Amino acid sequence: MALNELEAILDRSEDDSEALERDLRQVARALLERQFLVADDHGNPRRFELVRAHRRYFENLFHALGYELVLDERTRVVGIKNRAEAPARPLKRDHALFLLALRIVFQQAIESFALDAGGRCRTTVEDVWSLIEERAQGVLRPRTRGATIEIAREFQRNGICRLLEEEESGGRIPLEIRDVITLIVTIDAAEKLRAYARTLQPENAGSDGFATADPAASDRG
Repeated sequence: MALNELEAILDRSEDDSEALERDLRQVARALLERQFLVADDHGNPRRFELVRAHRRYFENLFHALGYELVLDERTRVVGIKNRAEAPARPLKRDHALFLLALRIVFQQAIESFALDAGGRCRTTVEDVWSLIEERAQGVLRPRTRGATIEIAREFQRNGICRLLEEEESGGRIPLEIRDVITLIVTIDAAEKLRAYARTLQPENAGSDGFATADPAASDRG
């Protein structure tokens, strides 16, 4: 079906059909590689508009591949996530905890009305990792600053957060968390991550080291 729709799109187009086909394939490849694209990031405005204009094509294409297309007009974000029946992609331990910490920080920003007009919140890489260490003390290996930043960069490539260029006082690295985190860490995913985090807790760490904020409390799905 997706192939037939692609042919129909190209037939209807008044532009260069070869160029349009190339652009549509590049957008699909970018979504598979990065998962989420934010329109105001460099190189993404046209990608967002292409998905918006040919939404049905992309919905059917990714459905066939086991994904659900997500397009948010307010925040101008487009992305893909696993369908409910599709197996989730495994995460390394530190990455799973970092992702959950991002969701907790975002939830705290919602509760304190600290989101900006684009639905994003600002924190630092150091604050996110400190939250993890505080909740899983005695379990995680000490991480270098560079290794922690690299985890943030990996999630940045997925469109979940963005490292900001300027440094705060003390050399702390500002980090912007985008509201696509609520799509990545759904209610079900949050509970699985929370359960995983509990398995890492030493006996004296309490019943749920990540229970100070419910990362799924305002989940949109």
